[in-house]
Amino acid sequence: MKTEPTEAGDMLYKFAEMRGWDKNKLIGWSEAADFADWFANQSSPKIKPLEWNSSHEDYTHWAKSNFGTYCVQYDVQSKKWLAFRRINQIGKFETEQEGKQACQGNYECRVKECLE
Repeated sequence: MKTEPTEAGDMLYKFAEMRGWDKNKLIGWSEAADFADWFANQSSPKIKPLEWNSSHEDYTHWAKSNFGTYCVQYDVQSKKWLAFRRINQIGKFETEQEGKQACQGNYECRVKECLE
């Protein structure tokens, strides 16, 4: 869910009502901090990380998602780590970790496209 700045006031009233606060009174620092935390979670939801599985025989790592399976595999010929989603190559990387990070970035991008 993407929250526009113009909605912040309405959300503050909603938050005040949820907490049982008098919305006609000024709020203090602790209430403002509570609202800021709540608002941050409303405007940018956390996306859980991919959960990786491994096959040590062929240096392959995979993670299943609703958008298809992500795979990071070492290529002996190029001496690079190849990252894929389904059969689509995401890129070639120097390390396994870089490949997994690219897959996570691709996954997060796809999730955010569904939210906007």
